[in-house]
Amino acid sequence: IAVYPGDNRAAFKLGSCPNLLFRECGILAKGGSQDVEVEDIEVLELLVRRVLAERDLEEPSSWSFHLPDIGVWDYSEGCTSNMRVWEGDCSASRIQSWLFDLHTRFALNGALQWSRPSELAWP
Repeated sequence: IAVYPGDNRAAFKLGSCPNLLFRECGILAKGGSQDVEVEDIEVLELLVRRVLAERDLEEPSSWSFHLPDIGVWDYSEGCTSNMRVWEGDCSASRIQSWLFDLHTRFALNGALQWSRPSELAWP
């Protein structure tokens, strides 16, 4: 197991619990549902921009966030799928749209690289 530095950012709590870890948000009874709201995506966008601006260009770095377990939470509730693109007012549409945007703006120009945890260099 590799343990990377960072914190436990719950993407579905960021808008209502800025600057709090997932457990802290729960202790304070903040955050509401497990839906990923527009405000959550806005905070994720800010965080990823901050990480990209402040990263060490000489060393590998990682950034992550987590979502509710897809086995118990339906991200696509309220969505329709059109050729594998989620549409509508739902978490799946918001997350997918943001990830497409990240890929277009940052991955295609080499500023970030998508990888699985198993593909990361050991710290």
